[in-house]
Amino acid sequence: MAKSQDAVPLVSTSNPTSEGKSSSIRLYDAESVLEIPRDVASGFLILLSGGNFNKKSTKGKKQKKTVETTGGEKTSEGSADIDESTLSLAFLALTDGNVVDACFGVQQRGRGRSRGDTSSRAYTASREAKQAIAEASHSSDAIRRIAVEAYGDAFRSVVEYQSALHDMNFISWCFRYANVHKAAEKHLNESFERLNEALAAST
Repeated sequence: MAKSQDAVPLVSTSNPTSEGKSSSIRLYDAESVLEIPRDVASGFLILLSGGNFNKKSTKGKKQKKTVETTGGEKTSEGSADIDESTLSLAFLALTDGNVVDACFGVQQRGRGRSRGDTSSRAYTASREAKQAIAEASHSSDAIRRIAVEAYGDAFRSVVEYQSALHDMNFISWCFRYANVHKAAEKHLNESFERLNEALAAST
């Protein structure tokens, strides 16, 4: 039975920053993200990385080295590998495309219009997330890279999650599903920590 989008709680990914600030912007809905098919998530990941990605586990993302961009602001080593033209295209896909829409379960019917069965809450949350990211990028150039990296990491988690489910049989599903699902949600939350902090700092 199809799940009603109105029944899906929109998850706030806000986290306190070192200064005690937090972002109240909802950047994704966990259940909607994890329901994205593996091939679709892979496509989004390719788009956001320019094809420069690997399928290593997202565990240990916090151990990524940070480097300074040309503007002097810090971002992750992997994100800094993306050239400016690829970054611009990837960021445009976030703020003007359907990448963020997919993270809230917004169903598209072409030309940027949502399908009639899309929850108004999901559509509004997606629009607000896009707007917040776009506006914050005006105050800090590094936010573009942070945002692209956050959603890229999220889709990498989806690929791993869906792959894990695909490899399960009935018995392993009964015993492992809950733990795999919980771990995937944790990875998603970790993926957006830096972006939440950056959005909070930009206000």
